Amino acid sequence: MQGDLPIAKYRGTLDLLGVEIPCYVLNNGARVIGRTSMTEMLTGIKGGGGLEKYIGVSSLTPFINKDLVLERMVAFRLPEVDGLDKAVKGLSADLAIDVCRGFVDAMQASYTPEYKGTKLTSRQVEMAVKASMFV
Repeated sequence: MQGDLPIAKYRGTLDLLGVEIPCYVLNNGARVIGRTSMTEMLTGIKGGGGLEKYIGVSSLTPFINKDLVLERMVAFRLPEVDGLDKAVKGLSADLAIDVCRGFVDAMQASYTPEYKGTKLTSRQVEMAVKASMFV
């Protein structure tokens, strides 16, 4: 239940690619980057939605396991949004790096002549470039 979730004890920001990304230290010692903020860093769109809609596209499927990413996300509570009925989600640093590497791998593969998968769109290439800068 909601009361069993870890709570963000400390909040800070990381300046990643010119975007101030909220990060948190939870009361169980875990350190996470906000899911929506990670999405913003990759897309450049404030409030760009959940990361899962971007990583679940067919061109990224061979490189990012969406279900595994969702399973590894950390659900936690933010004291300032305790009234919400849903948990906030975040990514550990290693999970954020895994997602970014998936974008980079997809971009690199799509430029090889022998690649037979779905090519990245120009928007996805932009996200992959940002992901490469993060990594």
